[in-house]
Amino acid sequence: MKFRICLFTAIPLCALSLHAQSAPTLAVDANANRHPISPFIYGINGYADTGLGSIMHIPLRRFGGDATTSYNWQNDVSNAAGDWYFENYAQYSGAVPPLPDGSSFDLFHEADLQTGTLSLGTISLMDWTPKDTVSCSFSVAKYGAQQKVNQYNPDCGNGVLASNGQQIINDPHDAYEPMDQTFAQDWVAYLMKRYGPESAGGVALWSMDNEPEWWWGVHIDIYQSAATYDDMLARNLRLAQAVKAVDPGALITGPVAAGWPGYFYSRTDFQSGWNTSPYQYWDNPTDQKAHGGVPWVEYYLQQMKQFEQQHGYRLLDVVDIHGYITPDTLTDTPGDTAAETLRMTSTRALWDPNYIVPNATAGDNEYDANGNLTAPQLIPRMHQWVDQNYPGTKLAITEYMWHALGSITGAIAQADILGIFGRESLDYGTLWGPPAPTDPGAFAFKIFLNYDSNGSQFGGTSVSATTGNADVLSIFAAQRYDSALTILVLNKTTGDIADNISLANFSPAGTAQVWQYGQNNLNAIVRQTADLNVSSNGVSTTFPADSMTLLVVPQAQKAMTVPQPVVAKVTNAASYDATAVSPGEMVAIFGQGLGPATGVNLQLDSDGLVTTSLGGTQVLVNGNAAPLVYAAAQQVNAEIGRAHV
Repeated sequence: MKFRICLFTAIPLCALSLHAQSAPTLAVDANANRHPISPFIYGINGYADTGLGSIMHIPLRRFGGDATTSYNWQNDVSNAAGDWYFENYAQYSGAVPPLPDGSSFDLFHEADLQTGTLSLGTISLMDWTPKDTVSCSFSVAKYGAQQKVNQYNPDCGNGVLASNGQQIINDPHDAYEPMDQTFAQDWVAYLMKRYGPESAGGVALWSMDNEPEWWWGVHIDIYQSAATYDDMLARNLRLAQAVKAVDPGALITGPVAAGWPGYFYSRTDFQSGWNTSPYQYWDNPTDQKAHGGVPWVEYYLQQMKQFEQQHGYRLLDVVDIHGYITPDTLTDTPGDTAAETLRMTSTRALWDPNYIVPNATAGDNEYDANGNLTAPQLIPRMHQWVDQNYPGTKLAITEYMWHALGSITGAIAQADILGIFGRESLDYGTLWGPPAPTDPGAFAFKIFLNYDSNGSQFGGTSVSATTGNADVLSIFAAQRYDSALTILVLNKTTGDIADNISLANFSPAGTAQVWQYGQNNLNAIVRQTADLNVSSNGVSTTFPADSMTLLVVPQAQKAMTVPQPVVAKVTNAASYDATAVSPGEMVAIFGQGLGPATGVNLQLDSDGLVTTSLGGTQVLVNGNAAPLVYAAAQQVNAEIGRAHV
């Protein structure tokens, strides 16, 4: 796998038909709204490698979803739950591995270690775990004829009686065995023994289960009543403490609500509303009212803050929700111009306080507590939850999709989402249903993570980038570790648009590289033949229809507070072999102006780990800071860890 090493010192060095749309005003100010972009917003869900890791560095991968609520780490078995007739099945394929070694999760995490990807695992909050690979929860022989059965395994039904439509109350022992929090503790302890703690190759993050508002339904064979505030919270507290007791450095995420209604209400609230006129989930929230009228996620944050105040340590590190707020008419199949315009513009639901998501079905709308349509403005809303209820908690959207990643319009929507995540300061994001490496949707990630196929990335420090009409041209900008300004413009229309981007508080070197991806070539991000002239006032160009355009604008040398370092060679620190470096190696970087005039040796941080900065010098590998052993003007030594490749 290719990777790039860059070094910086003191400051980063080394950032309707739509044919006739007027050009909106575009502006970038490199000194406004500056903040770090988390590298972990470019994550995916996926048990197996789809090949994306072969064309770019994916920083975060999640082992989650319905199957993980019932995952048994000891025998590598899940129950398919309501997704497929409540049948147990093996997660492994082929011959049975020497379990628990070689389980699907082990292979998942080992693959992440090889690519320098953080693993996000899921801890089940249930009281039961699958006992074998053959049982199912609703046997026709035991419980009688059912409305639907698996045609390939006709003894396994859907749990609804054919005679009267009643839900069967099954015995969980049919397909499961009991478990408690020690089951999760033993798993984390096993993984720590095998891979180390979170800080040294272990699992970095653990989600507290998945979509609790739908446990009673999807997992009705083991969760047989509507979820309440009290039960959801108690399970979160119990299992999060179990994980932290074994690996205190692991980060806990929760409550993993499925969507808009679950941000505010419990399943008990849903039922109370559905059972009384006007039969709306938001209309009679008895459970919420019993908890002071505080919406669920905010209540959850308050209780987690109270836990820290009482026990002296943070239990919840990341507030984690799913972002299924896409218009309900969008599917994986591209539609007409109006449908695809909606796909690309409805990403405003993630940030715009004035954007109401248009849905065809009233039940899919986002309502406030009074039944009025309301703008999700999801990420600003999440910040508000945290600021008002538990400051310091990070933000994660661990499932979302805007569909159609096999099309250019789906790819533009996905690129817009990733840009929004960075601009709006999300900390973690993982796409559900990642694209294949050859899909246009893969290039939405690649334009941020490896646009030139040689490790070059979009900047890591977001700066102000504004547009007069985000439905026509959206724009994102960031300054990179080599001080270059990177500007991404997405044309969401079916016509070319000539426009100017004004620049403020940035001194360009004179020209900008232009990289484009669009309908004319869906197989590559192409550097345009001619670079663009850039002045201190801005740059003008034409943005092709349905396209992504990335401008890479180097900073003028005279604007840098220290000279740009000159790297002569990078070698193995022991053999001085300069042909290649690998994960786990110590490297020696030779050149001029690399670090301080007087050499500085290895230092440890407050956690006893080797620091990633010495004498104002850092080494970035694929955008990630590497531990430094020595830094001087002509030589810097660093460790290329697995988390950097």
